[in-house]
Formats: sequence, structure tokens, C-alpha cells
Amino acid sequence: MSTVADERPQGTVPGTVPLGRALGPRIAAVVVLLAGAGLLVRAIGDAAQHGVTVDGPWLAPLIVTSGWVVLGATYLIQSWTAKAAAGSAESARRGRPGSCRRH
Repeated sequence: MSTVADERPQGTVPGTVPLGRALGPRIAAVVVLLAGAGLLVRAIGDAAQHGVTVDGPWLAPLIVTSGWVVLGATYLIQSWTAKAAAGSAESARRGRPGSCRRH
């Protein structure tokens, strides 16, 4: 018979996600978001210097970098909420305080 303690990696606190798993996707999301924001600022500066028209070459970098920032922000929010939801589901499964399950 398997117990909950056997399923957890050694050295972790019950009801929590190990730090390495929670931190990696968040760091990647922040890096993508900051890189996209930096490129967007540069694209805005170049477009302001040369002028933006619908058929001009300065519109495409604005669209691409704006999309990159939106995707980076979405990834960051998703990684943050997925970890919180996983923690809530885990504590509900174990009957921890704050869960909806009654004994």
C-alpha cells in the first residue's frame, strides 16, 4: 500500500510544489516578456524615427514584438495560475484546510 509520503520527493513540504518546478517556467516567462518589451521599445523608437505607414517596413516589427509581449505575458500568467491551481487541487485532494472537501 502506497502512502502520500511515498509519492512526494524527499525534502518537500506536503501540499506544495517543489521549488525547482515552480520557478523554472516563471523565470522563462519573465525572460521572454522582458526581451519582448525591450525589442518593442526599440521597434517603437525606430518606427517613430522613420514614420509608420501600412505599406512601410516599420509596421511589421511593431506587430511582431507586440505579439511577443502579449504571448510572454500570457505565458507568465498561465504559469503563475497553473501552479496556484495545482496547489489548490492538491490540498483539496488531501483534505487540507481551505479545501472544499468535507470530512
